[in-house]
Amino acid sequence: MRLKQVFGRNPALLFDELGEHLSTTIPLMTTFPQLISLLATRPSPQMTIYSQERVEFNGPVIARWFAKVANLLGSDLAPNLFDGPFGFETPSTVSSDSNNETRQTLCLAVGPWQKLTWSVPALAMGLKLCSDSATLGVSDVLVTDSVDEASRDALKRGAWVLAQPSTYLTFSWNGEPLPDGVLDALMEVGAQSDALEVPIPQRAPTSVEEACGITHPLPPDTASSESQRIALYQLDHCAPIAVTHWLTGRSLVLIDPKLYSEQEAQRIAQSEGASLLHDGAH
Repeated sequence: MRLKQVFGRNPALLFDELGEHLSTTIPLMTTFPQLISLLATRPSPQMTIYSQERVEFNGPVIARWFAKVANLLGSDLAPNLFDGPFGFETPSTVSSDSNNETRQTLCLAVGPWQKLTWSVPALAMGLKLCSDSATLGVSDVLVTDSVDEASRDALKRGAWVLAQPSTYLTFSWNGEPLPDGVLDALMEVGAQSDALEVPIPQRAPTSVEEACGITHPLPPDTASSESQRIALYQLDHCAPIAVTHWLTGRSLVLIDPKLYSEQEAQRIAQSEGASLLHDGAH
């Protein structure tokens, strides 16, 4: 909109036109509580998972997962200013220089849907994600579906280690007995409130768009003009894409690349009426 186009115009028309212009150029920011509330109002499936079996999560289920995980990260697993989870001193997640703060780190060695239900609230709470558990230190968090040597090493370095089974419809760890110090992820998450009760840390991003690194939000009416469903396959970090499309009213199909080939993923996406995204394209 050029200034010469509005000189001499009715002031009321000028402000109407300016407001319309700003609404199309400034993205709407969404807080984490607002995202939870938005998903809670959608009773239809918002995430369909293809792994060992086909499972649907509706909006209220995802909202409860997000709230419970955030409550856990913001309370029992929050960094302690004085010691780590097992008495270690000087946590790596605390720095006297607030401008150069080392954030608490979350490593997810689990399946696609578990990664998504942990990563979105973790990012919203100010944590950073990593793919290598060997980098974890005191008060960092590892969620894994296999208690192996890497998990034990992380535990020795003072990280929280939580074991979460890859199977569905379970309420606790169903594998081999857990070693001392390893927590049952489902028991810990299940013990939390269904509603978000912890405050968002001051160091955390102010919006889920900022937290997830969403730099190009889609217009709110995108879902009405394009496919209502998005299938995600072979994507290491689904949080930005998932949140972007949830905010536009779309639902997701998550396809486990360990169990399905790309050709099978294409057939699944077609059967679900979804547009397939893979290899980081979005």
